[in-house]
Amino acid sequence: MSLVEAIVTLALLSIVLLALAPLFTQSVNINASSNQTSIANSLAREKLEQLLLYPTTDPRLSVPVGATEQKYPKTGDPADLPAYWNPKTGETSTASTSPGAGWYPYPYERTYVVQPYVSSAIPTDPLTLVASTNGNESAPGAPAPYYEMKLVTVTVAPRSGPFPGLRRTTQSAFVRYRNALPN
Repeated sequence: MSLVEAIVTLALLSIVLLALAPLFTQSVNINASSNQTSIANSLAREKLEQLLLYPTTDPRLSVPVGATEQKYPKTGDPADLPAYWNPKTGETSTASTSPGAGWYPYPYERTYVVQPYVSSAIPTDPLTLVASTNGNESAPGAPAPYYEMKLVTVTVAPRSGPFPGLRRTTQSAFVRYRNALPN
């Protein structure tokens, strides 16, 4: 192999490697985006599971009379997630200003919306067991059950990272409460 052939071979190899270099940068961005989406999904699912454990009369699930929905946290309420975090130690802070050097704004924002749906339909089948006043099953002919359903929707949006705001995730669940008290 002559010197000219070696130079041509090296030139071709360097062109091919330069063409592949942007793929590595793109893969780093895609991995960061996937990590951001995964964390956002975990935060949304965590809050949704927490909300599903509350009774329907809990103030965190209340909707004002006549309103079609209620957004949380309400204006003036403390944020659902911490305001600052220290990546080195993993500590979080709810302070309104940065606690000091090494503290950064928390990278996610979480909100949720509650929408009520009410039904007091009378069952058409006379043999259907319906709820009694104490919540236990009773004989046919007891008062019709009162059902309250709420659609709970949790949204988590990144505030920073490779695609802030674009990797928003939303998770919803319908929750049905039998013989619930209206709120």
